[in-house]
Amino acid sequence: MEGNEEERNTNRARDQGRPNGLFQGCMDAIKTGHRVGQTLRTAMLTAGLLTDRRCYAELLAQFYVCTVALEDRLAGLKGTGSAAKLAASIPGVGFKAGYEADLRHLLGDRAIGTELEENWRTKVASLTTGTAARYISRIEIADDEELIAAVFILWGPLMIGGGAAIRPRVQKAFGEGATNVFDSVIGPGRSELRRAFINAFDSVLDVGNASATGFDSVYTARYTRILAATAEFMTLNNELMLSVKQSPWWSRYISAGCAFAVAVIGYVGLQHN
Repeated sequence: MEGNEEERNTNRARDQGRPNGLFQGCMDAIKTGHRVGQTLRTAMLTAGLLTDRRCYAELLAQFYVCTVALEDRLAGLKGTGSAAKLAASIPGVGFKAGYEADLRHLLGDRAIGTELEENWRTKVASLTTGTAARYISRIEIADDEELIAAVFILWGPLMIGGGAAIRPRVQKAFGEGATNVFDSVIGPGRSELRRAFINAFDSVLDVGNASATGFDSVYTARYTRILAATAEFMTLNNELMLSVKQSPWWSRYISAGCAFAVAVIGYVGLQHN
């Protein structure tokens, strides 16, 4: 039932985009990958993701290092290019600081000052998987269209996905100090922020600027490249979830390494549908 409701919410979000616009195109491009991601996330929650802070911190660390790579690239562009302008048009958004606060809470040793800072950053580095490193390398060489796709994939789940819905579960499991990454996507302005996110994508490639006889070749080429990169980054997101190695503390009493086996099975099954 939960999965069906999430799919309905995803379809409702898609339909808020402009017909034939970039937002709807990106949502359609990730349809299969998003379904895989939902299965993986459900399986990981069932397997104990929120019963052990090491498991949650490891998963969070993967998305943190990739988000840092993206947001650092966008900042380095200094407002030039479509990707940087798109990001700047979404008010008050950026998740690097929220991830850092959460990881400091989850991985810090409660020391004071630089000792704590070095401690949690060192732990994040040790938790970073090869898949995350490959994702970072991909972002570092991404062109403008590919960066637009990366924004959609790394910000979208928090902006228009189930980020706000999972926050109470994270807070219950690990305390409010582990929920900072959700701060900008909750509260009374959430609907306006979602609308700003959708409009930002539909404004990057404005359907209204296409020629009267159809989309011109430049528009079509950019649109196609963004959608291809969106599907690629969606696959990388799912591979990030599969790359984690930690198992809940209690899994040793069941069988070693069983914690996320169901996630792998779900992923492989859906990939072959």
